[in-house]
Amino acid sequence: MKKIIFIDDDEINNFLLENKFNTHLPDVKAEFFDSAEAGLNYLSENGEAPPQFIFLDIKMPAMNGFDFLKEYHRRMYHESFPTRIFMLSSSVKASDREKSRSFSSVEGFISKPLEIKELQEIMEKTFK
Repeated sequence: MKKIIFIDDDEINNFLLENKFNTHLPDVKAEFFDSAEAGLNYLSENGEAPPQFIFLDIKMPAMNGFDFLKEYHRRMYHESFPTRIFMLSSSVKASDREKSRSFSSVEGFISKPLEIKELQEIMEKTFK
């Protein structure tokens, strides 16, 4: 089963995405975390079966998306997990896009809201 995690403190965005998954992608297990810390905890507890994708928000309290990426790399997850990370953000700052590219584990930057068709295209490219 394909597994995706979303790390975003936006409850409304998470609710909408979860409904889209249940309706359009029932064969994908989607987990939602409202903080970067919770996402890291999940990864440390599920290292034997890491997700294929992480969609990560930038702007979150306490630990933001870039802090998450620094810790992800510090723990060497980028070398041990076959996970693709996409930044999923409402940020329009070019500097955020550029900073995202500085992490080898980040494959793309997607503006919110994430549409199911866009997610399906990403998954099709990966699972060909």
